[in-house]
Amino acid sequence: MFGASGFIGSHTSRQLSNDGWKVVAVSRSRPVPGLCGPDTIWVPHPQSVNEVIGFYKPSLVVNAVVCYGRQGEPLADQIALNSLFPIQLAEQCEATGCSRFVHVDTFSWKPRTGAFVEAAYTKTKKFAWDMLASMSNRRCSIAVARLEFPYGPGDRSHKFVSKLLSAFANDVPRFAMSDGLQERDFVWIDDVSAAISKIGCAELPMGLTDIEIGTGQTIPVREFAEILRAATAATTTLGFGELPRIPGEMQRSVADVTWLSRLGVVPTTSVEDGCAKLAMYRSANSSCRSNQIG
Repeated sequence: MFGASGFIGSHTSRQLSNDGWKVVAVSRSRPVPGLCGPDTIWVPHPQSVNEVIGFYKPSLVVNAVVCYGRQGEPLADQIALNSLFPIQLAEQCEATGCSRFVHVDTFSWKPRTGAFVEAAYTKTKKFAWDMLASMSNRRCSIAVARLEFPYGPGDRSHKFVSKLLSAFANDVPRFAMSDGLQERDFVWIDDVSAAISKIGCAELPMGLTDIEIGTGQTIPVREFAEILRAATAATTTLGFGELPRIPGEMQRSVADVTWLSRLGVVPTTSVEDGCAKLAMYRSANSSCRSNQIG
């Protein structure tokens, strides 16, 4: 599991461990003990992926390494991590006879619909997909796990849901947003990790298979914000329309769950239940921190 200390990586590592996989977690930063499962083998991120794949000879490689470029990272880092790194992984899987490579991708662009958000992040992710699709694999099948809008505990602080939850937890008087009329397919993180784990052992064709991970349903972003606010019992005013939309942002994005239906892992957690779980998690962790400080 590459990118194991991140949001998607840590949840997926735990899921794989729970499903009976022996997980080797590769990360640029070592997370807290137990984050990715009790029996996880931790490996510092090597200079060459050959060192890990060649040594452990895995039957499954999952890549959740990502660079968004939202925190001042240079373009070179985005190209290296979003484009070159997954290509290197796929080539090494092919060379060592690894039977499955699962690469996590984004809803910001979709080959199925032609949707494309003009940004360096999207361009670097698309380049990797183009190269992976052109590879003539005979020993390894490549599955692209195209995530819709995953949410849950442990996400990065600069992400929308994390900022929203923090504002509600701290009862910030007002939270500025765009109009919030964009429709998104919000999918609970445990449903995402369960789907990725299932893809890891599914019978897939050789070459590249694009599998969209979501619920197949959408709600407006503003409605999601209102549901999460209700779950946290916050009094924060949501300032709809006080911020402009991201340039080029798509109006609606939803997963085609055809592949997930075949695999029997279509997400079932409703937004109401997911927001309730997220609010409980935040409350429990806030209580723990208060007790430690006290």
